[in-house]
Amino acid sequence: MTSLALILCASSLLHAAEVLFVYCPSPARPIVLQKRIAEALPGCQVTAFGRYQDFKSAVETQDP
Repeated sequence: MTSLALILCASSLLHAAEVLFVYCPSPARPIVLQKRIAEALPGCQVTAFGRYQDFKSAVETQDP
């Protein structure tokens, strides 16, 4: 079973880009998924994680 977790944060700052964190535990490399999503969502800062701990750490430290 594959799961996908997304956190989307619309910044309250003027002209700031939206931020999208993607956690996808799959055989696909996170950078490939990150690039595809970024192409589909222009103006959105996309970061993909293949490991849950990395995803969790980014959410806690960057406060999206």
